Parts: sequence; C-alpha cells; structure tokens
Amino acid sequence: ARDVLKLPGYLQSVMTAIEDLAAHHPFAGPGGFNDPDMLVVGLDGMTPYGIIDSDDRCPTHLAPGQCKKGDYISRELWGRVGGLTYTEQRTHFAFWCMLAAPLMLGNDPRRMSAA
Repeated sequence: ARDVLKLPGYLQSVMTAIEDLAAHHPFAGPGGFNDPDMLVVGLDGMTPYGIIDSDDRCPTHLAPGQCKKGDYISRELWGRVGGLTYTEQRTHFAFWCMLAAPLMLGNDPRRMSAA
C-alpha cells in the first residue's frame, strides 16, 4: 500500500483524485466526463503561493524572515507541504487525459514553464 503521508500536499491530492475516479471510467464519454479538479501544471516551481505579494503572506510553516514581499516561493523553500516537480506535473497531466477530464488552463499560458 502507498504511504500517503510521505507525499507532498499537491501530489497527495492528485493521487487521491486518481484513486477516487478510477471506478468512474465507464461514465466518461459522450454526454459525460470525469472532473477531478484543476490541473496544477505549467507553473515553474509549482507552489500554492508563487510570488509573495505582501510581507504578511509568507507561508505559515516557514520560519519568520524566510521570505519577504517579492520573493518567489520555490518547491525547495516550500518543502514537503506542497508543490509538484516537472515529472509530477507531467504525470498529473497524463492521468487527467486518461480520466477523460476537461483540460483547461487556469493560468496565463504565456508564462507557463516548459513542464
């Protein structure tokens, strides 16, 4: 069995959605589709915070002074709490394709990473 406690936050959410929707594949087709939630791909570093827009928006699990306004919170800084690597992003996208999920971008495609 997979040890979900060792997975980063977003990856755990992705894996949970895949497992939850695995049994629903017969319903995906003309007139229906699986909807596992947003694709979390194409953003370099993949964190829920991205660029800090004010001094009080530093992720709460980071030590005081570890980030400031204008900083980009990378996966390395974010730690095990969240974020997807490029390989995890590609895997995420591939599974959403296999689930016949709608593939919509919720970000600016001009600013997407190569992932």
